[in-house]
Amino acid sequence: MALGMALIPILSEIENKKGITEKNNYLNNILNIVSLGLIVLAVFGVVFAPYI
Repeated sequence: MALGMALIPILSEIENKKGITEKNNYLNNILNIVSLGLIVLAVFGVVFAPYI
């Protein structure tokens, strides 16, 4: 929810200033970073689950 509330104004501004292609590139980068972070968190969870 918070990510969406923060991204909508930024995406709108990027689209107005630089175009839809640049907006899509920015969104793609953000989603890749979030996905990578979640994958790393899941791996840590699997690895360290026996110690909890």
